[in-house]
Amino acid sequence: RSETVNRWLFERVQGLEPRLELGLQSGHLWRGWDFDRIVWRDQGIEVVLEDLRFAWSPDCLLAARLCIDELDVESIRVATEPVEEEPTERAEIALPDIRLPVGIQIEQIRLGSLYLNSPEPLLTDVELAAHLRDSELVIHRFHGTGPDLAWQMSGDIRLVNGWPLRLDAQLDIPPVEEQPWALDLRLGGSVTELELEAISE
Repeated sequence: RSETVNRWLFERVQGLEPRLELGLQSGHLWRGWDFDRIVWRDQGIEVVLEDLRFAWSPDCLLAARLCIDELDVESIRVATEPVEEEPTERAEIALPDIRLPVGIQIEQIRLGSLYLNSPEPLLTDVELAAHLRDSELVIHRFHGTGPDLAWQMSGDIRLVNGWPLRLDAQLDIPPVEEQPWALDLRLGGSVTELELEAISE
């Protein structure tokens, strides 16, 4: 029965988005799914997700919430072709006011590796736990590793009125003269007008 529901559901999804390929391994609507591969292709770009697991709690919908228990992706590979673009004038950022009728609870999103036109990963070991209610996004934890950098972050952002925010971050930076170097950052203000405090350790 679950195989029939899966087949019907994903045939509809791919009918709506023919550029999408879904490699379903197992699962069903009321718990979640495992995919060995998801591919999206368009002109000049290919995005490949490998070993994806999605688990959710549908009973949360009764309380007007979308509860994502786990979204785990082993790797994302993005390959793009160079495109010649005519220079354009830089436009001012105009952020929309966002108020969701349904809350979103994210227990854990994990990304093992992100590759962008390179055999070497751009980001590794990225994790996020957060919730969004109405216009308030609360980040419980957001951490990962990039080129010569590891970070941890938490805080909140209001998705209205220019998106005011309050974020605390810790950055681990490559050693200087064999001494470890870390930065504690506090960001305030708004997305368009950031205020930054930094303490070096």
